[in-house]
Amino acid sequence: MLNFSALHPSYIKQTTILILLLFVFHCENVFAQEQELELARKYAEHSFREGDYDFALENYLKLYAVNKKDLNINFRIGVCYTETNVNKTGGIPYLSYVVSHNNFPREALFYLGKAYLYNYQFTEAVESLYEYKVIGTDEVLLASSERYIEMSYNALEFINQPKPVRFELVDTLVNSIYNDFRPLVTADESKIFFTSNRRYVDGLGTFVNDIYMSEATRSGWGQSAMLDISTIDHDEIVGIAPNGERIMIYTHGDLATHEIRMAQRKGKQYRLVEEDQLPVDLNSKAKEHGACINNEGTMIIFSSDRLGGYGGMDLYKIVKKDRRTWGPVENLGSEINTPFDENFPTLSVDAHKLHFSSNAHASIGGFDLFYSVFSAADSAFQRPINHGFPISSPFDDISISFNADESVAYVATNRNEGIGNLDIYKVHISKTSGSGMVVLGIVMVGDESDAVPYSSDFIKVYPTLYDTEGNMFSRYQISDEGMFFATLYPGEYILDVRFDKSEEGYREKLIITEPNEEQMEISLMIYLKLPK
Repeated sequence: MLNFSALHPSYIKQTTILILLLFVFHCENVFAQEQELELARKYAEHSFREGDYDFALENYLKLYAVNKKDLNINFRIGVCYTETNVNKTGGIPYLSYVVSHNNFPREALFYLGKAYLYNYQFTEAVESLYEYKVIGTDEVLLASSERYIEMSYNALEFINQPKPVRFELVDTLVNSIYNDFRPLVTADESKIFFTSNRRYVDGLGTFVNDIYMSEATRSGWGQSAMLDISTIDHDEIVGIAPNGERIMIYTHGDLATHEIRMAQRKGKQYRLVEEDQLPVDLNSKAKEHGACINNEGTMIIFSSDRLGGYGGMDLYKIVKKDRRTWGPVENLGSEINTPFDENFPTLSVDAHKLHFSSNAHASIGGFDLFYSVFSAADSAFQRPINHGFPISSPFDDISISFNADESVAYVATNRNEGIGNLDIYKVHISKTSGSGMVVLGIVMVGDESDAVPYSSDFIKVYPTLYDTEGNMFSRYQISDEGMFFATLYPGEYILDVRFDKSEEGYREKLIITEPNEEQMEISLMIYLKLPK
């Protein structure tokens, strides 16, 4: 045993001072950590109230690291993930944890259903949203629940009928590490226009949107450059004429007029036209946003939430009477417009086909991409048709622009191979008239020597299809007999089948070729071991 009485007084003094210093240092660390957490809490709560979900999420995750069982923190993290654009399905485990307890925030069921929709778990989305309809009280969320349930049922119908398309990331001469979005290509693919927030303005203390253009070269797209019609505020390109002679612009910000403007090509430059060259009724006290114009410059189709519409943003048209006079504004009617939103129209070369986005009609989640064909007999555009998977998805798909024969389209989206948040992709659309290869999967539980057919008595199994970049292509429902069907067009895919929340399962690369008389179907026997 140590004899403290034998220690030198100076040693005892030094030891005492060291212990006191360590104690003070520990207290300061604890105090600093508490201050940091309190600051994170204030940032999180304020950002959440203001709708800045990215910054709120960053701070809620700091709070979660020291208190993983707090239901409110889990709930807020789940909401933030659902409302951001980076990982809209990331909130599922947090929201699942919340609803597994008593007296949880009822709204957790709504956001969980929404997250399931983004995760292609459409049946689970319906179940969660129906539960919220039973116990929910928020009138806005209840109305949204009804709409998301409709979208989930629509998605279940569309998901087994994918379109033969391939996404190609446009290179860094166009894309950047910032948001690059709303690409609009001329019919001959000689020019592409888009919006990007890559310019920082010191006076505003933020990055602003500007309009960029790139011209085609023999090897692809040339270096994009900002058009010199940009202002200090946010400038977005919202539409073009198919020949690229005219472009439609929307500007918003502290100094902007919040109106649709038009620029016309003068040589190699674009110059804003005088206001008196535009229809008097194009802009109003309401909100106008997307707009396009035909090649002749005689018809403008635009979106507005002005009074007298069907609700939300509607599509309208204005046609020129003569060289100088524009006719009245006409609503495109109930075949196109709904109580929800229709926006960002684009026209084909002959102006007989209209593409636009809508969160109504047969949407499969948020905004989808639709097209409508003009009927000369009715003098109107006909009922819209969804472009289908995977051009439309459970996420918001805002705009699409085609070349002349619609063999190629351009969209902006967030995918694994991207370099920024939103990136521009070229979508190659096969003109095949075939029905695609049918893949039949039969799921068995156990080893090959001792297995039973999968049934609903087991934990749920999700057969999921990915492209070679790891982007989810589709997720399929399994029948009571343990089978699922997929129709696939030529290309490479990754099939992943596993029990819910299991880290292991069946994974196989599928190389699909054109179906022929000898082979119209591929059958796969899939064996899964129950998770431990």
